[in-house]
Amino acid sequence: MRIKMRRLKNLPVFDQKTARVVGWVERAVVGGDFKLAYVVIARDGGGRGVLKKNDFTLGADALAINNSRCIKPYLAGEELPVYKRKLGDAIFDHSGRELGIISDFILAAGSAEVEGVEVSSGTIQDMLSGRNEIPLDQIEWKSHTGAVAQRKGSDYR
Repeated sequence: MRIKMRRLKNLPVFDQKTARVVGWVERAVVGGDFKLAYVVIARDGGGRGVLKKNDFTLGADALAINNSRCIKPYLAGEELPVYKRKLGDAIFDHSGRELGIISDFILAAGSAEVEGVEVSSGTIQDMLSGRNEIPLDQIEWKSHTGAVAQRKGSDYR
């Protein structure tokens, strides 16, 4: 199962030890290596916390943790904004045809690894054919705002 990053917002954080919801996901932070670094959560009793990737399991309906002690204090500071920076980047096929723009990252459930990107080809095309999903290992980042997919554009429809 795969989950789009935009679906993480407001996902409950479930403590398996106490069988209760201890917070909700505020945002996920992806590092420069395109790996999920951590998630920031709003705690049930107030305040924020951080969960490192190895401290939770991503499910379709919740982030599951083994114990509330794995929630670390959130210290506001500079975050790695790869997700926000890459949304809207253009993706081209190897012949120069624009496939669309990045509209989201796709995570693997369980491991929460970034597996690929969702590509929007425009409102009408998205409604007619749906959005493309391109595996991360098939994307070669050529600039700060553009990338090339390894296969031809017709292979992604």
